[in-house]
Amino acid sequence: MPRFLALACLFLAVGCSSSRPDSAPGARGDVDSGPSLEARVDSLAARLELNDEQRESVSETLSERATALRTARALPTRRERRVAMERAQVEADSRIAATLTRSQRETYDVIRAERAETADPLVERQLARLREPLALTSEQEAAIAALLNEQADEIETLVDVYLRRGGQDVSDVRDDIRAIRESYDARIKAELTPVQIEALERLRRDEQRPGQRRRR
Repeated sequence: MPRFLALACLFLAVGCSSSRPDSAPGARGDVDSGPSLEARVDSLAARLELNDEQRESVSETLSERATALRTARALPTRRERRVAMERAQVEADSRIAATLTRSQRETYDVIRAERAETADPLVERQLARLREPLALTSEQEAAIAALLNEQADEIETLVDVYLRRGGQDVSDVRDDIRAIRESYDARIKAELTPVQIEALERLRRDEQRPGQRRRR
């Protein structure tokens, strides 16, 4: 299975020219990566001007959300993980909003809007490598994130069906994975301007060069 997932990664990333185990569809990210719980609480407390009671409630909610995210990341499929993670975030948002005043809720709505469209570390990594070179708008990021999630789900479904049928040779579905990637690549390009498409192609060429040099 690891060989197959590594191959699937090769076609999953938009223009990615190398495969890495931690980039496989549904790969587990570090649930504790990014700001610490205390830093998140401090940030919200400052922006929302929380009193001591509100701060304690928010801290408890974020701690429970972190536990729920760890549980979600142990689920067997990418789709189950994403659904569970989204549910944990929605529940946390609801609990936090319930402790806020009307003015604070308005500010929290802004914070939620600023939050990344996806909590999936693989999709976020792919967006991160495209965001600056392509100068993506927030609308483009949301659209591309949705497409990357759909692509990953489709590849994982293909992988799952193949393995459940006793598949052993990854070359059996290489063309199917390539077809999925090419289909979503076209849909992603449809979200871009001609200038951004040129920038994407340059990015891909630049990322391929180190590998080409290693093969010489």
